[in-house]
Amino acid sequence: MKSVVKAVQVERFNDLKEPGQYILTGHHGVEGKHGLMFRCPCGCGALGHLPFDSYTRPSYVTETWTWDGNETEPTLSPSIQRTSACRWHGFLKKGLFEEC
Repeated sequence: MKSVVKAVQVERFNDLKEPGQYILTGHHGVEGKHGLMFRCPCGCGALGHLPFDSYTRPSYVTETWTWDGNETEPTLSPSIQRTSACRWHGFLKKGLFEEC
């Protein structure tokens, strides 16, 4: 059975403690949200960061995600594929991390 974990927004980076918690990130001096940092929904404890395609990014950032703008129940595309440790693969849709 595929797991589903509710995405829960936290206020500060230090609050990212539980699987599925996330914080929207920005850049100092630049208006808007530019990415999403999350605690892996599988429970391995790893942190991940997904930069949005809606901002000008450094050339070393090659993968980006489209965000629907919903801060409390976000949807990102394409899928999220962790390439190290747990190798979790899934989607963040309407505030739920859904394993593939």
